[in-house]
Amino acid sequence: FLPCKNLTIGLSETAIYGERGFDLGYLIPIMFFWSEQHYLGDRDNLLMSFDVSYYPVDKLKLYSAFLFDDLYIDKLGSDYWGNKWAVQAGAHYVDPLNLHGLSITAEYVRIEPYVYTHFYQINSYTQLEQFLGYPMQPNSDKILFAADYWFNAKLRLNAKFESIRHGANPPGENVGGDILLGHRTGDPDTKEFLGGIEDNTLIISGGASYEFIPELFIKLGGRYEKNSFDGNENSSYRLIASVSYRYY
Repeated sequence: FLPCKNLTIGLSETAIYGERGFDLGYLIPIMFFWSEQHYLGDRDNLLMSFDVSYYPVDKLKLYSAFLFDDLYIDKLGSDYWGNKWAVQAGAHYVDPLNLHGLSITAEYVRIEPYVYTHFYQINSYTQLEQFLGYPMQPNSDKILFAADYWFNAKLRLNAKFESIRHGANPPGENVGGDILLGHRTGDPDTKEFLGGIEDNTLIISGGASYEFIPELFIKLGGRYEKNSFDGNENSSYRLIASVSYRYY
């Protein structure tokens, strides 16, 4: 929806299911996925989302997205495990302070416990155990700062800072921190954001990309990662070099 030239609003539905034949009801153009999923016996993993982009001034974009995996209206405001939601909010600014070629991004993401999971593992929001949604486990949040600078038409520099907090599942327990493990009978009916084992990660990365000839790129970069899991810390460094060619 484009209610005005500097505002964009989007709505979406997603249904995940597996281990059975294709359901043609999901292809009916006027059918809400929620209605079809309810008709099929509430056995699929249905997600609904709302996103908005707003340009308050030239070269500044504010954006946000809200994802609802499950929502129980009568238990809103409580710590009931079944209220599963996620939020993303950020700002992207081009040419700040008239520094042409520079763009900066600041973003925050929060994913509540059990988001993306399902009581049938085949219906988790994954494909071959890879994330289909935001690439972060449930029961996590992240702060991100990024900068890109086009030195000229061929040379691009970039830097990124990420701080990720995650509440991991303790051995034999389920606090909603694993995308492949949904809520089970016997698991607590309440949730605690970032509950479980403390799992914190700090990532600092940067690099450069140069286009020697049209579509031929050489990239150099580095990445530092520090992880603290249940009080135990470890860190790693990585240097990256690659050559790529885009052929159309």
